[in-house]
Amino acid sequence: MKTKRLAVTLGVMVLSILLANGFQSESRPVLAAHGLFTALNSGDADTALASFAPEATVQNRISGVTYRNPDQIAAMLESWSKDGRQYTILEEEVTYVTRGLDLVTSEVEISDHGVAWRAKLLAVVQDDQIQKLYLKNAQLTPSLDW
Repeated sequence: MKTKRLAVTLGVMVLSILLANGFQSESRPVLAAHGLFTALNSGDADTALASFAPEATVQNRISGVTYRNPDQIAAMLESWSKDGRQYTILEEEVTYVTRGLDLVTSEVEISDHGVAWRAKLLAVVQDDQIQKLYLKNAQLTPSLDW
């Protein structure tokens, strides 16, 4: 019983030290990107929009279209939130710029009724919200059924 209490006490102490040293703030940019794709996977475009700052922009370098306000971004997210479409984050890398400002580079697999492709995205995250999102490129993923 004493061993169990000691283990719990040590676990709480380690977690407190990690949080005090910025462990939590380092993961916040990733949480912003995860929130976006989790909301899209559940078909909740409104929650996906909440991942973005009010002044956010999205630049789709694949199509050349830029979305400059919440209404345009909401329409874009609505088109991304299709029945049967799923987003899976394959890789992520966070680059710390300055306190509260980070770059999150993600590779995401998008599957839609058996067709899959990968997209590379760069998100500028400030104060836990996406300020800018760049869709850099997309590539079809060969299917085993082809």
